[in-house]
Amino acid sequence: MAQIGQAVGRVSDIAAEIPSASVEKSKGIEWINGSVSGMEHVTQENASLVEQAATASESMRAQAAVLVRGKYVSPGRRISALVVTIRKSHID
Repeated sequence: MAQIGQAVGRVSDIAAEIPSASVEKSKGIEWINGSVSGMEHVTQENASLVEQAATASESMRAQAAVLVRGKYVSPGRRISALVVTIRKSHID
């Protein structure tokens, strides 16, 4: 009879722990969801930055191609024109 009483006591203890374990589990899931949302936001920002860098790179490539083809006044001024062009594109 004593063993039955002890077993019932253990079952009662375990049953009493279930609500607090559920709360802890819920908090853990909320924390994970917040972390995943944060990572998704950073990933989207990184993708946007990559697109901007690609656009800037393509623009600079096109400007360099124009310079290489000699569209500017004289060979001596090509480098300074490139610097001015790069500075303007970087400001925009």
